[in-house]
Amino acid sequence: ECADCVASMKKVFKPKPGMIVRHNDVRYVIEELIDVTHVRCRNLQTTETINLPVFEIAPDEVRTRTNPNVLVDLSKIDSEDLGEAAKKMDVIRALTEKGRYARSLEDVQAAANELRTSTKTVYRWLKKFESDGTIQTFLRKERSDKGVGRLHKDVEPLVDQAVQTILMKRTPGSFANARRKIKGECNAKKLPVPATSTIRTRFLKISEVERITARKGKRAAKEKTKPIKGTFPGADFPLAVVQIDHTPLDIIIVDEQTRQALDRPYATVALDVYSRMVVGINIWLGRPSIQAVGLCLTQAVFPKDEWLQRHNVQADWPCFGLPRKILTDNAKEFRSSAMAWACREYGIDIEQRPKGSPEFGGHVERFFKTLNDQVHTLEGTTFSNVPSKFDYDSEGKAIMTMKDVQRWVAEYITKIYHTNPHSDTNQPPLQRYQEGILGTDETPGIGLPALVRDKENFRKNLLPYVARTVQRDGVKIERSLYNDEILQRRIGELDPRNRKEARRFIFRLDPDRGNVVYFYDPDLKQYHDIPTAYLGRPEATRAQLKAARKALIARGKKNVDENMIYSAVKEMEEIERQAASKTKSARQTLARIEEARERRERIEAEKRRAPQVDKVFAPPSTAVVPQLQQDESPGSGLVDAYDDIDIE
Repeated sequence: ECADCVASMKKVFKPKPGMIVRHNDVRYVIEELIDVTHVRCRNLQTTETINLPVFEIAPDEVRTRTNPNVLVDLSKIDSEDLGEAAKKMDVIRALTEKGRYARSLEDVQAAANELRTSTKTVYRWLKKFESDGTIQTFLRKERSDKGVGRLHKDVEPLVDQAVQTILMKRTPGSFANARRKIKGECNAKKLPVPATSTIRTRFLKISEVERITARKGKRAAKEKTKPIKGTFPGADFPLAVVQIDHTPLDIIIVDEQTRQALDRPYATVALDVYSRMVVGINIWLGRPSIQAVGLCLTQAVFPKDEWLQRHNVQADWPCFGLPRKILTDNAKEFRSSAMAWACREYGIDIEQRPKGSPEFGGHVERFFKTLNDQVHTLEGTTFSNVPSKFDYDSEGKAIMTMKDVQRWVAEYITKIYHTNPHSDTNQPPLQRYQEGILGTDETPGIGLPALVRDKENFRKNLLPYVARTVQRDGVKIERSLYNDEILQRRIGELDPRNRKEARRFIFRLDPDRGNVVYFYDPDLKQYHDIPTAYLGRPEATRAQLKAARKALIARGKKNVDENMIYSAVKEMEEIERQAASKTKSARQTLARIEEARERRERIEAEKRRAPQVDKVFAPPSTAVVPQLQQDESPGSGLVDAYDDIDIE
């Protein structure tokens, strides 16, 4: 096979009847959905039927000869263009979900009419979306004159003035009125007259809230975005809208070895608004951060069987798959570039709820109250406020470790919360979720949600990143040098968009692993682990490296280098172990380090168990990677990285 052949592999796929799939290198056709986690399949050779777990099958694909796709810089796409692309994706995805043989010409024509395009374009989008599965299919191709205004420079202010004085008023005029005014001024100055459509485009570029505020007032604008009481806009089926938020649990946990008090753990929860199912949860000692969001979202998208087994919980938790929309508050971890990248890459719409509008996040916050009400029955609870606590000694009464709390929460969610009727829906969340997927006698279900095929890739897409050029000795990030053979062919590579500058590549930073970064290869669309240039560095979290660097500087050390930092990490960990019996902050630090070690070991074990996919290596091409800010310093704002990880 030639060097420019690459494996065409969809990031996601949606199992449905009639689809040809593979399981252990055997081809099957899906006959029907058995439940939300299994499908009945027929062997194409023996004609025997078998029930298979949906996460053990994959779409039947053929390796094709193709050129590498161009990777669009999603972080720099205009929000309106992204919104338009998302609308197209929703319409095309609905046609895709019907199946190639179930959709009719009338369906395609209706989609073309809705999107104001031709049936030929719809078929082209269908073909590309079925092979790619991301929003990039629907983004407009960049014009060669992008960013250059096409209106005469003296016409621009006339259009803006007319929009503000005629269209943005309590008693607005029409577009024709605005054009007549502009036409008169243009004729007087012998300038070209813009079309009415140009004026309309300028007006519609103003946000809807601003337009309504100017025409009807602030109250009308707020009412426009406020949901109807008792409902939630868009949450019409499972995973249509998922709310994510954090809360501290009202309980003190203890160290597994010493049984001494540590701190209150934080819970990050993803809640499906339609069914009220908890689709994902992460409980840890760290404070809210992009890493906590990534762990929660990864658990939400993938099966929970292994997680339940690890916590020794015998229960069903059958929800998985990509949500259509994620709704969050305005915390910085939800506004991070890493979060935006991952959501756009997998076709997830992410939205921050309006400030001062708690009703948009009330479902997950109500669950937090329900959960903490149950936590108040446990030994070591802090209760919800000081009067409730009275003279209760939370630290003295604490008996539960982190693993105890994680197991207790899992038992409560799967065996009590999911199986009892919810007061809003009058149905158990589990029943409502299953009916939304499989349907009832009266209402058809939506079918299985879209499945993500590569868990490791999904997890890495949610990590913070930096952009770096590749030097002869590798890349330097946060005073550590990283290098590997895979980087050698990138030394001195020029930016395909600007041949006068060196090309900058994406490197993901794992908070749990300071001695490795993940290099994103723009040609192969894959991540590669890049170790420190000096092999044999001990495992350390980035928080440990950051704390060691700060400690060295505080001691007056100059020219702090990588060797000094790793030596300081080892010394500080030993000091913290000696102080653990005396100070709570030292115990908390050690507990977070131990958590990170367990996560590293678990991820490595999962990678060993995961099916191996042959990697096809391609030579450097002119594929475009995200063009990031020119300031490469770790603290420049390019990285969301580790300001949100506090070191005691």
